[in-house]
Amino acid sequence: MFSPRSHGSSTSGWRPGPDALPRADAPPSGSGSGPAASSSASSIDCSSPALSSLAPDARAALHTVRSGFVSLGHAGGQYSASVRVNAIGVRSRSAAGALWVAEHKRAADDAPGPVLAMERRAATRDPSHVEWCYAVAEPDGTVLRSGALPDCAGCHSAAPSDSVFTIGSE
Repeated sequence: MFSPRSHGSSTSGWRPGPDALPRADAPPSGSGSGPAASSSASSIDCSSPALSSLAPDARAALHTVRSGFVSLGHAGGQYSASVRVNAIGVRSRSAAGALWVAEHKRAADDAPGPVLAMERRAATRDPSHVEWCYAVAEPDGTVLRSGALPDCAGCHSAAPSDSVFTIGSE
């Protein structure tokens, strides 16, 4: 979940604060603390292949599932969100290769906010095996963090449907 302190007050858009980026002393292996998070016995390698592009043109090609709703799970309602999914995710929300992207806008002024993504990398039923790779990106698609991010996985593990929260369809 985003900390309100991790978002700048600039009206030009979202800026990562100290909470948004991994600390230099963060645990390295399998923690998802950086773009090339390595794998461990209980996680998958989220750096190979690289997470799908999060650039605006690539996101625009995804199917919009829902838009304009208050994102209560990300920064406690400070953002409205649009959720997009690739063709694999349309057919089966948790099939290997399914990509879910949440684009955020600050509720107060509609300034672009963070782009959050989760991509299914494996379709196993082994609870000790991380199946999803997560990413936090700038509005322009620049990935700030990616991997088996514990802050993302912790909340999404409580989702009612295989790490995907239920959202209405447009």
